[in-house]
Amino acid sequence: MMLYYFQRGHALRIAFRIVVLAFSLLAGVGTVQAETGLPDVHQPTGLPDSLQMPGWLNATGTHFELSNNNYLNIELDSSESVKSTLESVPQMVTMNIESASSATTTKITMRGLAPHTSYRKYEDDYHNPVTFITDSNGSYVYTQDISKPHLVFIQPEPGKVSKNSTIANLADPFPGTIFILDNSTGGNCTLIGTWDNSTKTCTLTMDITSNIQIDSDNITLEGNRHTLTGNNTGTGVYLVSKGGVTIKNLNVKNFSSGILSYYGYENILTNNIVNLNYRGIYLNRGGKNTVIGNIVNSNYDGIYLIYGDGESRGRNILINNTANLNRGSGIVLGYVETNNTLFGNNASNNNNFGIYLAYSSNNNTLLGNNASNNYGGISLNYSSNNILKDNTVISNSNFGIRLGISHDNIIYNNYFNNANNAIDDGNNTWNITKTSGKNIIGGSWLGGNFWSDYAGSDTDEDGLGDTLLPYNSTGGIRNGGDYLPLIQVTTQKEGIIHGTTFNVTNINGDYNFMDFGNRRI
Repeated sequence: MMLYYFQRGHALRIAFRIVVLAFSLLAGVGTVQAETGLPDVHQPTGLPDSLQMPGWLNATGTHFELSNNNYLNIELDSSESVKSTLESVPQMVTMNIESASSATTTKITMRGLAPHTSYRKYEDDYHNPVTFITDSNGSYVYTQDISKPHLVFIQPEPGKVSKNSTIANLADPFPGTIFILDNSTGGNCTLIGTWDNSTKTCTLTMDITSNIQIDSDNITLEGNRHTLTGNNTGTGVYLVSKGGVTIKNLNVKNFSSGILSYYGYENILTNNIVNLNYRGIYLNRGGKNTVIGNIVNSNYDGIYLIYGDGESRGRNILINNTANLNRGSGIVLGYVETNNTLFGNNASNNNNFGIYLAYSSNNNTLLGNNASNNYGGISLNYSSNNILKDNTVISNSNFGIRLGISHDNIIYNNYFNNANNAIDDGNNTWNITKTSGKNIIGGSWLGGNFWSDYAGSDTDEDGLGDTLLPYNSTGGIRNGGDYLPLIQVTTQKEGIIHGTTFNVTNINGDYNFMDFGNRRI
Protein backbone atom coordinates (compact mmCIF):
# COMPACT_ATOMS: atom_id res chain seq x y z
CA MET A 1 0.00 0.00 0.00
CA MET A 2 1.30 3.44 -0.91
CA LEU A 3 0.22 6.52 1.08
CA TYR A 4 0.69 10.04 -0.25
CA TYR A 5 0.75 12.93 2.23
CA PHE A 6 -0.25 16.48 1.45
CA GLN A 7 0.42 19.40 3.77
CA ARG A 8 -2.56 21.77 4.17
CA GLY A 9 -2.39 25.46 5.06
CA HIS A 10 -5.48 27.48 4.19
CA ALA A 11 -5.96 25.04 1.34
CA LEU A 12 -4.28 22.05 -0.24
CA ARG A 13 -0.94 22.88 -1.80
CA ILE A 14 0.58 20.35 -4.14
CA ALA A 15 3.80 21.04 -5.96
CA PHE A 16 4.28 19.67 -9.44
CA ARG A 17 7.39 19.54 -11.55
CA ILE A 18 6.04 19.67 -15.06
CA VAL A 19 7.79 20.99 -18.14
CA VAL A 20 5.70 23.82 -19.58
CA LEU A 21 5.16 23.84 -23.32
CA ALA A 22 5.43 27.31 -24.84
CA PHE A 23 2.39 27.61 -27.06
CA SER A 24 1.72 30.75 -29.11
CA LEU A 25 -1.87 31.90 -29.57
CA LEU A 26 -2.85 33.79 -32.67
CA ALA A 27 -5.27 36.66 -32.09
CA GLY A 28 -8.06 37.29 -34.55
CA VAL A 29 -8.79 40.91 -35.34
CA GLY A 30 -11.95 42.28 -36.88
CA THR A 31 -15.20 40.40 -37.33
CA VAL A 32 -15.42 37.01 -35.63
CA GLN A 33 -18.36 34.69 -35.32
CA ALA A 34 -19.14 31.57 -33.29
CA GLU A 35 -21.81 28.98 -33.76
CA THR A 36 -22.85 25.97 -31.72
CA GLY A 37 -21.21 22.64 -32.32
CA LEU A 38 -17.62 21.52 -31.93
CA PRO A 39 -14.86 22.63 -34.28
CA ASP A 40 -13.40 20.24 -36.81
CA VAL A 41 -10.47 18.61 -35.05
CA HIS A 42 -8.86 17.62 -38.34
CA GLN A 43 -8.28 21.14 -39.65
CA PRO A 44 -4.88 21.33 -41.35
CA THR A 45 -3.96 24.64 -39.72
CA GLY A 46 -2.71 25.47 -36.23
CA LEU A 47 -4.68 27.08 -33.45
CA PRO A 48 -7.51 29.11 -35.03
CA ASP A 49 -7.64 32.89 -34.86
CA SER A 50 -10.97 32.88 -33.01
CA LEU A 51 -11.62 30.07 -30.58
CA GLN A 52 -15.16 28.73 -30.59
CA MET A 53 -17.24 26.30 -28.58
CA PRO A 54 -21.03 26.07 -28.13
CA GLY A 55 -22.34 29.52 -27.23
CA TRP A 56 -18.79 30.74 -26.58
CA LEU A 57 -16.28 32.90 -28.43
CA ASN A 58 -12.80 34.12 -27.60
CA ALA A 59 -11.18 36.64 -29.93
CA THR A 60 -9.61 40.08 -30.32
CA GLY A 61 -11.29 42.79 -32.38
CA THR A 62 -14.10 45.32 -32.48
CA HIS A 63 -17.03 43.20 -33.69
CA PHE A 64 -18.12 39.86 -32.20
CA GLU A 65 -21.03 37.58 -33.06
CA LEU A 66 -22.51 34.57 -31.32
CA SER A 67 -25.14 32.92 -33.52
CA ASN A 68 -27.24 29.75 -33.55
CA ASN A 69 -27.14 29.54 -29.77
CA ASN A 70 -29.59 27.81 -27.49
CA TYR A 71 -30.17 31.14 -25.73
CA LEU A 72 -29.64 34.62 -27.20
CA ASN A 73 -27.76 35.35 -30.43
CA ILE A 74 -25.54 38.21 -29.37
CA GLU A 75 -23.65 40.82 -31.40
CA LEU A 76 -21.18 43.10 -29.68
CA ASP A 77 -19.43 46.17 -31.08
CA SER A 78 -16.62 47.97 -29.30
CA SER A 79 -15.29 51.40 -30.28
CA GLU A 80 -11.80 50.21 -29.26
CA SER A 81 -10.04 46.94 -29.99
CA VAL A 82 -10.56 44.57 -27.09
CA LYS A 83 -9.79 41.00 -26.10
CA SER A 84 -13.09 39.41 -25.24
CA THR A 85 -14.55 36.07 -24.27
CA LEU A 86 -18.25 36.33 -25.00
CA GLU A 87 -20.70 33.70 -23.84
CA SER A 88 -24.47 33.29 -24.11
CA VAL A 89 -26.04 30.60 -21.94
CA PRO A 90 -29.66 30.25 -20.77
CA GLN A 91 -30.74 33.38 -18.86
CA MET A 92 -27.23 34.87 -18.76
CA VAL A 93 -24.77 36.67 -21.04
CA THR A 94 -21.17 36.99 -19.81
CA MET A 95 -18.19 38.86 -21.16
CA ASN A 96 -14.55 38.76 -20.10
CA ILE A 97 -13.13 41.99 -21.54
CA GLU A 98 -9.79 43.78 -21.52
CA SER A 99 -8.04 46.36 -23.67
CA ALA A 100 -6.09 45.29 -26.74
CA SER A 101 -4.57 48.76 -27.10
CA SER A 102 -3.67 51.73 -24.90
CA ALA A 103 -7.35 52.67 -24.52
CA THR A 104 -8.82 52.68 -21.00
CA THR A 105 -12.51 52.98 -21.92
CA THR A 106 -14.63 51.80 -24.82
CA LYS A 107 -18.17 52.27 -26.06
CA ILE A 108 -20.00 48.93 -26.06
CA THR A 109 -23.07 48.26 -28.18
CA MET A 110 -24.74 44.94 -27.44
CA ARG A 111 -27.50 43.59 -29.68
CA GLY A 112 -29.67 40.51 -29.48
CA LEU A 113 -31.19 40.92 -26.04
CA ALA A 114 -34.96 40.75 -25.68
CA PRO A 115 -36.67 44.03 -26.76
CA HIS A 116 -38.10 46.37 -24.12
CA THR A 117 -36.79 44.18 -21.34
CA SER A 118 -35.27 45.10 -18.00
CA TYR A 119 -31.88 43.52 -17.27
CA ARG A 120 -29.27 43.82 -14.55
CA LYS A 121 -25.61 44.31 -15.48
CA TYR A 122 -22.95 43.30 -12.98
CA GLU A 123 -19.23 44.02 -13.18
CA ASP A 124 -16.88 41.54 -11.45
CA ASP A 125 -19.30 40.77 -8.59
CA TYR A 126 -22.89 41.08 -7.36
CA HIS A 127 -22.38 44.45 -5.67
CA ASN A 128 -23.79 47.62 -7.31
CA PRO A 129 -25.80 46.22 -10.24
CA VAL A 130 -26.89 48.55 -13.02
CA THR A 131 -30.47 48.11 -14.23
CA PHE A 132 -31.19 48.96 -17.85
CA ILE A 133 -34.01 48.52 -20.36
CA THR A 134 -33.28 47.47 -23.93
CA ASP A 135 -34.68 49.40 -26.89
CA SER A 136 -37.13 48.07 -29.48
CA ASN A 137 -34.29 46.18 -31.21
CA GLY A 138 -33.03 44.54 -28.05
CA SER A 139 -29.92 46.75 -27.95
CA TYR A 140 -28.02 48.35 -25.09
CA VAL A 141 -25.21 50.95 -25.29
CA TYR A 142 -22.87 51.87 -22.45
CA THR A 143 -19.28 52.89 -21.67
CA GLN A 144 -17.03 50.11 -20.35
CA ASP A 145 -13.85 50.58 -18.30
CA ILE A 146 -10.98 48.57 -19.84
CA SER A 147 -8.11 49.96 -17.76
CA LYS A 148 -7.99 46.46 -16.28
CA PRO A 149 -9.72 43.15 -17.13
CA HIS A 150 -13.36 42.82 -16.11
CA LEU A 151 -15.98 40.09 -15.98
CA VAL A 152 -19.36 41.51 -16.99
CA PHE A 153 -22.52 39.46 -16.64
CA ILE A 154 -26.05 40.35 -17.63
CA GLN A 155 -29.17 38.67 -16.27
CA PRO A 156 -32.90 39.33 -16.71
CA GLU A 157 -34.21 41.42 -13.83
CA PRO A 158 -36.28 39.22 -11.51
CA GLY A 159 -39.94 39.22 -12.49
CA LYS A 160 -39.24 40.68 -15.93
CA VAL A 161 -39.72 39.19 -19.37
CA SER A 162 -36.74 37.54 -21.05
CA LYS A 163 -36.42 35.52 -24.26
CA ASN A 164 -39.62 33.85 -25.49
CA SER A 165 -41.61 35.81 -22.89
CA THR A 166 -40.42 33.62 -20.02
CA ILE A 167 -40.23 35.17 -16.57
CA ALA A 168 -37.16 35.18 -14.35
CA ASN A 169 -39.09 34.59 -11.13
CA LEU A 170 -37.47 35.13 -7.76
CA ALA A 171 -39.46 33.53 -4.94
CA ASP A 172 -36.86 34.84 -2.52
CA PRO A 173 -37.56 35.99 1.04
CA PHE A 174 -34.14 37.64 1.20
CA PRO A 175 -33.02 40.94 -0.32
CA GLY A 176 -31.13 39.54 -3.31
CA THR A 177 -27.61 38.16 -2.95
CA ILE A 178 -26.37 36.93 0.42
CA PHE A 179 -22.89 38.36 1.08
CA ILE A 180 -20.65 36.44 3.49
CA LEU A 181 -17.57 38.21 4.84
CA ASP A 182 -15.21 38.24 7.78
CA ASN A 183 -16.87 40.41 10.42
CA SER A 184 -18.77 39.84 13.65
CA THR A 185 -21.92 38.58 11.90
CA GLY A 186 -20.32 37.00 8.85
CA GLY A 187 -22.00 39.65 6.70
CA ASN A 188 -25.47 38.33 5.91
CA CYS A 189 -24.69 34.84 7.25
CA THR A 190 -27.06 35.11 10.22
CA LEU A 191 -29.98 35.56 7.82
CA ILE A 192 -29.49 32.00 6.58
CA GLY A 193 -27.53 30.22 9.30
CA THR A 194 -25.03 30.53 12.14
CA TRP A 195 -21.67 32.30 12.12
CA ASP A 196 -18.60 31.07 14.01
CA ASN A 197 -16.26 34.03 14.13
CA SER A 198 -13.33 31.99 15.47
CA THR A 199 -13.29 29.63 12.47
CA LYS A 200 -14.84 32.05 9.96
CA THR A 201 -17.52 29.45 9.23
CA CYS A 202 -21.06 30.13 8.01
CA THR A 203 -23.24 27.05 8.57
CA LEU A 204 -26.58 26.99 6.79
CA THR A 205 -29.65 26.11 8.87
CA MET A 206 -32.20 26.30 6.05
CA ASP A 207 -32.75 25.83 2.33
CA ILE A 208 -32.69 29.16 0.48
CA THR A 209 -33.78 30.53 -2.89
CA SER A 210 -31.09 33.12 -3.41
CA ASN A 211 -27.42 33.19 -4.33
CA ILE A 212 -24.34 33.62 -2.15
CA GLN A 213 -21.19 35.66 -2.72
CA ILE A 214 -18.07 35.09 -0.60
CA ASP A 215 -16.46 38.47 0.09
CA SER A 216 -13.45 37.53 2.27
CA ASP A 217 -10.55 35.11 2.15
CA ASN A 218 -10.40 31.99 4.33
CA ILE A 219 -14.19 31.68 4.77
CA THR A 220 -15.81 28.25 5.18
CA LEU A 221 -19.33 27.81 3.84
CA GLU A 222 -20.77 24.69 5.50
CA GLY A 223 -23.89 23.76 3.58
CA ASN A 224 -24.97 21.22 6.18
CA ARG A 225 -26.67 19.42 3.24
CA HIS A 226 -29.10 22.30 2.69
CA THR A 227 -30.10 23.33 -0.83
CA LEU A 228 -29.48 26.58 -2.67
CA THR A 229 -32.09 26.92 -5.45
CA GLY A 230 -31.92 29.51 -8.23
CA ASN A 231 -34.21 30.69 -11.01
CA ASN A 232 -32.06 29.36 -13.87
CA THR A 233 -29.89 32.48 -14.07
CA GLY A 234 -26.87 33.85 -12.22
CA THR A 235 -24.43 31.98 -10.01
CA GLY A 236 -25.30 29.93 -6.94
CA VAL A 237 -22.08 30.50 -4.99
CA TYR A 238 -19.68 33.12 -6.36
CA LEU A 239 -16.06 33.83 -5.39
CA VAL A 240 -14.08 36.62 -7.01
CA SER A 241 -10.35 37.00 -6.28
CA LYS A 242 -10.63 34.99 -3.08
CA GLY A 243 -8.30 32.40 -1.56
CA GLY A 244 -8.39 29.82 1.20
CA VAL A 245 -12.19 29.44 0.92
CA THR A 246 -13.85 26.09 1.60
CA ILE A 247 -17.32 25.25 0.27
CA LYS A 248 -18.63 21.90 1.43
CA ASN A 249 -21.73 19.77 1.95
CA LEU A 250 -23.93 22.10 -0.10
CA ASN A 251 -26.59 21.30 -2.69
CA VAL A 252 -26.81 23.81 -5.55
CA LYS A 253 -29.32 23.69 -8.42
CA ASN A 254 -31.04 25.78 -11.10
CA PHE A 255 -28.39 28.43 -11.80
CA SER A 256 -26.41 29.37 -14.90
CA SER A 257 -23.34 28.38 -12.85
CA GLY A 258 -23.71 26.36 -9.69
CA ILE A 259 -20.38 27.37 -8.11
CA LEU A 260 -18.16 29.91 -9.89
CA SER A 261 -14.66 30.93 -8.83
CA TYR A 262 -13.20 33.87 -10.77
CA TYR A 263 -9.48 34.48 -10.15
CA GLY A 264 -9.72 32.21 -7.10
CA TYR A 265 -6.65 30.57 -5.56
CA GLU A 266 -6.15 27.68 -3.13
CA ASN A 267 -9.86 27.15 -2.51
CA ILE A 268 -11.46 23.78 -1.65
CA LEU A 269 -14.79 22.58 -3.03
CA THR A 270 -15.72 19.28 -1.43
CA ASN A 271 -18.71 16.98 -1.00
CA ASN A 272 -21.13 19.29 -2.80
CA ILE A 273 -24.02 18.16 -5.01
CA VAL A 274 -24.24 20.56 -7.93
CA ASN A 275 -26.96 19.40 -10.33
CA LEU A 276 -29.40 20.90 -12.84
CA ASN A 277 -27.38 24.01 -13.70
CA TYR A 278 -25.96 25.11 -17.04
CA ARG A 279 -22.46 24.66 -15.65
CA GLY A 280 -22.00 22.83 -12.40
CA ILE A 281 -18.60 23.87 -11.02
CA TYR A 282 -16.84 26.60 -13.00
CA LEU A 283 -13.25 27.75 -12.34
CA ASN A 284 -12.48 30.81 -14.47
CA ARG A 285 -8.82 31.81 -14.17
CA GLY A 286 -7.13 31.34 -10.83
CA GLY A 287 -5.31 28.23 -9.74
CA LYS A 288 -4.19 25.70 -7.12
CA ASN A 289 -7.81 24.93 -6.22
CA THR A 290 -8.91 21.50 -5.02
CA VAL A 291 -12.21 20.04 -6.22
CA ILE A 292 -12.80 16.79 -4.39
CA GLY A 293 -15.65 14.34 -3.93
CA ASN A 294 -18.39 16.43 -5.55
CA ILE A 295 -21.39 15.10 -7.49
CA VAL A 296 -21.92 17.26 -10.57
CA ASN A 297 -24.65 15.62 -12.65
CA SER A 298 -27.39 16.64 -15.09
CA ASN A 299 -25.95 20.05 -15.96
CA TYR A 300 -24.90 21.15 -19.44
CA ASP A 301 -21.21 20.81 -18.52
CA GLY A 302 -20.32 19.27 -15.18
CA ILE A 303 -16.92 20.69 -14.16
CA TYR A 304 -15.50 23.46 -16.37
CA LEU A 305 -12.04 25.05 -16.08
CA ILE A 306 -10.78 27.88 -18.27
CA TYR A 307 -7.81 30.30 -18.54
CA GLY A 308 -5.57 28.37 -16.14
CA ASP A 309 -2.19 29.27 -17.64
CA GLY A 310 0.95 30.87 -16.29
CA GLU A 311 2.89 30.41 -13.07
CA SER A 312 0.02 31.43 -10.79
CA ARG A 313 -2.89 29.84 -12.65
CA GLY A 314 -3.88 26.27 -13.38
CA ARG A 315 -2.42 23.56 -11.13
CA ASN A 316 -5.88 22.64 -9.91
CA ILE A 317 -6.56 19.19 -8.44
CA LEU A 318 -9.76 17.28 -9.29
CA ILE A 319 -10.16 14.11 -7.21
CA ASN A 320 -12.99 11.55 -6.97
CA ASN A 321 -15.67 13.75 -8.50
CA THR A 322 -18.71 12.30 -10.27
CA ALA A 323 -19.70 14.18 -13.45
CA ASN A 324 -22.36 12.06 -15.13
CA LEU A 325 -25.50 12.53 -17.22
CA ASN A 326 -24.58 16.03 -18.38
CA ARG A 327 -26.01 17.30 -21.67
CA GLY A 328 -22.55 18.45 -22.78
CA SER A 329 -19.37 17.01 -21.23
CA GLY A 330 -18.51 15.73 -17.79
CA ILE A 331 -15.19 17.53 -17.22
CA VAL A 332 -13.85 20.26 -19.52
CA LEU A 333 -10.42 21.88 -19.47
CA GLY A 334 -11.16 24.58 -22.01
CA TYR A 335 -8.82 27.19 -23.47
CA VAL A 336 -5.30 27.38 -22.06
CA GLU A 337 -5.93 25.33 -18.94
CA THR A 338 -2.57 23.90 -17.86
CA ASN A 339 -0.80 21.82 -15.22
CA ASN A 340 -3.97 20.38 -13.70
CA THR A 341 -4.25 16.89 -12.26
CA LEU A 342 -7.37 14.71 -12.53
CA PHE A 343 -7.39 11.72 -10.16
CA GLY A 344 -10.08 9.04 -9.97
CA ASN A 345 -12.99 11.01 -11.40
CA ASN A 346 -16.03 9.34 -12.94
CA ALA A 347 -17.21 11.15 -16.09
CA SER A 348 -19.74 8.83 -17.71
CA ASN A 349 -23.09 8.80 -19.49
CA ASN A 350 -22.63 12.34 -20.82
CA ASN A 351 -24.10 13.39 -24.18
CA ASN A 352 -20.79 14.74 -25.48
CA PHE A 353 -17.42 13.80 -23.95
CA GLY A 354 -16.50 12.31 -20.62
CA ILE A 355 -13.32 14.41 -20.36
CA TYR A 356 -12.48 17.17 -22.86
CA LEU A 357 -9.17 19.06 -23.12
CA ALA A 358 -9.45 21.95 -25.56
CA TYR A 359 -7.33 24.74 -27.01
CA SER A 360 -3.85 24.62 -25.48
CA SER A 361 -4.84 22.69 -22.39
CA ASN A 362 -1.30 21.40 -21.99
CA ASN A 363 0.81 19.64 -19.35
CA ASN A 364 -2.15 18.09 -17.55
CA THR A 365 -2.18 14.65 -15.90
CA LEU A 366 -5.19 12.33 -16.17
CA LEU A 367 -4.78 9.41 -13.82
CA GLY A 368 -7.24 6.64 -12.94
CA ASN A 369 -10.38 8.30 -14.30
CA ASN A 370 -13.43 6.51 -15.71
CA ALA A 371 -14.85 7.95 -18.95
CA SER A 372 -17.45 5.47 -20.18
CA ASN A 373 -20.80 5.39 -21.95
CA ASN A 374 -20.41 8.87 -23.43
CA TYR A 375 -20.49 9.97 -27.07
CA GLY A 376 -16.70 10.17 -26.77
CA GLY A 377 -14.65 9.04 -23.80
CA ILE A 378 -11.63 11.39 -23.73
CA SER A 379 -11.09 14.10 -26.34
CA LEU A 380 -8.05 16.34 -26.81
CA ASN A 381 -8.21 19.26 -29.22
CA TYR A 382 -5.13 21.46 -29.87
CA SER A 383 -3.71 20.17 -26.56
CA SER A 384 -0.22 18.77 -26.01
CA ASN A 385 2.26 17.39 -23.48
CA ASN A 386 -0.43 15.71 -21.37
CA ILE A 387 -0.04 12.37 -19.57
CA LEU A 388 -2.96 9.90 -19.61
CA LYS A 389 -2.46 6.82 -17.47
CA ASP A 390 -4.57 4.19 -15.66
CA ASN A 391 -7.85 5.47 -17.13
CA THR A 392 -10.83 3.24 -17.96
CA VAL A 393 -12.56 4.13 -21.24
CA ILE A 394 -15.31 1.72 -22.25
CA SER A 395 -18.59 1.60 -24.21
CA ASN A 396 -18.42 5.09 -25.69
CA SER A 397 -20.61 5.32 -28.77
CA ASN A 398 -18.35 7.28 -31.18
CA PHE A 399 -14.80 6.82 -29.94
CA GLY A 400 -12.83 5.91 -26.86
CA ILE A 401 -10.11 8.54 -27.19
CA ARG A 402 -9.57 11.22 -29.84
CA LEU A 403 -6.58 13.50 -30.29
CA GLY A 404 -7.11 16.25 -32.84
CA ILE A 405 -4.15 18.45 -33.76
CA SER A 406 -2.61 17.46 -30.45
CA HIS A 407 1.02 16.35 -30.08
CA ASP A 408 3.56 14.97 -27.63
CA ASN A 409 0.98 13.42 -25.34
CA ILE A 410 1.85 10.18 -23.53
CA ILE A 411 -0.95 7.61 -23.27
CA TYR A 412 -0.21 4.31 -21.53
CA ASN A 413 -1.65 1.73 -19.13
CA ASN A 414 -5.23 2.68 -19.99
CA TYR A 415 -8.11 0.27 -20.63
CA PHE A 416 -9.93 0.82 -23.94
CA ASN A 417 -13.00 -1.20 -24.87
CA ASN A 418 -15.04 0.70 -27.45
CA ALA A 419 -16.33 -0.01 -30.95
CA ASN A 420 -13.85 2.64 -32.17
CA ASN A 421 -11.04 2.82 -29.68
CA ALA A 422 -8.78 5.63 -30.90
CA ILE A 423 -8.50 8.52 -33.36
CA ASP A 424 -5.21 10.44 -33.55
CA ASP A 425 -3.92 12.68 -36.33
CA GLY A 426 -0.92 14.00 -34.37
CA ASN A 427 2.38 12.66 -33.14
CA ASN A 428 1.82 11.08 -29.75
CA THR A 429 3.30 8.26 -27.69
CA TRP A 430 1.10 5.24 -26.91
CA ASN A 431 3.48 3.20 -24.75
CA ILE A 432 6.48 3.52 -22.47
CA THR A 433 9.51 1.24 -22.39
CA LYS A 434 8.75 -2.21 -20.99
CA THR A 435 8.93 -1.73 -17.23
CA SER A 436 8.34 -4.14 -14.36
CA GLY A 437 5.13 -3.30 -12.50
CA LYS A 438 1.48 -4.30 -12.16
CA ASN A 439 -0.51 -3.00 -15.11
CA ILE A 440 -4.17 -2.08 -15.46
CA ILE A 441 -5.25 -5.64 -16.33
CA GLY A 442 -3.20 -7.31 -13.62
CA GLY A 443 -0.14 -8.20 -15.68
CA SER A 444 3.46 -7.92 -14.51
CA TRP A 445 4.72 -5.41 -17.06
CA LEU A 446 3.92 -1.81 -17.90
CA GLY A 447 4.14 -0.88 -21.57
CA GLY A 448 1.21 0.25 -23.65
CA ASN A 449 -2.57 0.06 -23.23
CA PHE A 450 -5.21 -2.63 -23.21
CA TRP A 451 -7.19 -2.58 -26.48
CA SER A 452 -10.32 -4.68 -26.80
CA ASP A 453 -9.76 -5.18 -30.55
CA TYR A 454 -6.04 -5.93 -30.57
CA ALA A 455 -5.77 -9.14 -32.64
CA GLY A 456 -2.08 -9.86 -32.17
CA SER A 457 -0.52 -12.54 -30.01
CA ASP A 458 1.89 -12.73 -27.09
CA THR A 459 4.61 -15.11 -28.29
CA ASP A 460 6.83 -14.86 -25.18
CA GLU A 461 3.95 -14.86 -22.65
CA ASP A 462 4.97 -11.66 -20.89
CA GLY A 463 1.51 -10.11 -21.27
CA LEU A 464 2.63 -7.71 -24.03
CA GLY A 465 1.69 -8.11 -27.68
CA ASP A 466 4.44 -9.25 -30.08
CA THR A 467 2.65 -9.34 -33.46
CA LEU A 468 0.57 -6.95 -35.60
CA LEU A 469 2.53 -3.97 -34.30
CA PRO A 470 2.10 -1.17 -33.77
CA TYR A 471 -1.55 -1.32 -32.81
CA ASN A 472 -3.18 1.63 -34.58
CA SER A 473 -6.94 1.16 -34.03
CA THR A 474 -7.52 0.06 -37.64
CA GLY A 475 -5.73 3.15 -38.94
CA GLY A 476 -7.33 5.56 -36.49
CA ILE A 477 -3.89 6.32 -35.08
CA ARG A 478 -2.28 7.84 -38.16
CA ASN A 479 1.30 8.06 -36.94
CA GLY A 480 2.89 5.15 -35.11
CA GLY A 481 0.76 3.52 -32.45
CA ASP A 482 1.08 1.20 -29.47
CA TYR A 483 4.16 -1.04 -29.74
CA LEU A 484 3.54 -2.80 -26.42
CA PRO A 485 -0.23 -3.47 -26.21
CA LEU A 486 -1.35 -5.26 -23.06
CA ILE A 487 -2.74 -8.77 -23.29
CA GLN A 488 -4.64 -10.50 -20.51
CA VAL A 489 -2.62 -13.54 -19.50
CA THR A 490 -5.41 -14.77 -17.23
CA THR A 491 -9.09 -13.91 -17.41
CA GLN A 492 -10.01 -10.97 -15.23
CA LYS A 493 -13.47 -9.63 -14.52
CA GLU A 494 -13.84 -6.22 -16.16
CA GLY A 495 -14.22 -3.48 -13.60
CA ILE A 496 -12.24 -5.25 -10.86
CA ILE A 497 -8.65 -5.04 -12.11
CA HIS A 498 -8.82 -1.90 -14.23
CA GLY A 499 -9.99 1.44 -12.89
CA THR A 500 -8.72 3.17 -9.77
CA THR A 501 -10.45 4.39 -6.63
CA PHE A 502 -8.83 7.15 -4.62
CA ASN A 503 -9.81 7.25 -0.95
CA VAL A 504 -9.25 10.62 0.69
CA THR A 505 -9.62 11.17 4.42
CA ASN A 506 -9.13 13.96 6.94
CA ILE A 507 -9.85 16.74 4.45
CA ASN A 508 -10.05 19.34 7.23
CA GLY A 509 -6.93 18.20 9.09
CA ASP A 510 -3.32 19.16 8.73
CA TYR A 511 -2.59 16.27 6.40
CA ASN A 512 -4.56 14.45 3.79
CA PHE A 513 -4.03 10.82 2.92
CA MET A 514 -4.71 9.38 -0.51
CA ASP A 515 -4.64 5.61 -0.64
CA PHE A 516 -3.75 4.28 -4.08
CA GLY A 517 -3.53 0.65 -2.93
CA ASN A 518 -0.84 -1.23 -4.83
CA ARG A 519 -1.15 0.93 -7.95
CA ARG A 520 1.97 2.60 -9.32
CA ILE A 521 1.83 6.37 -9.77
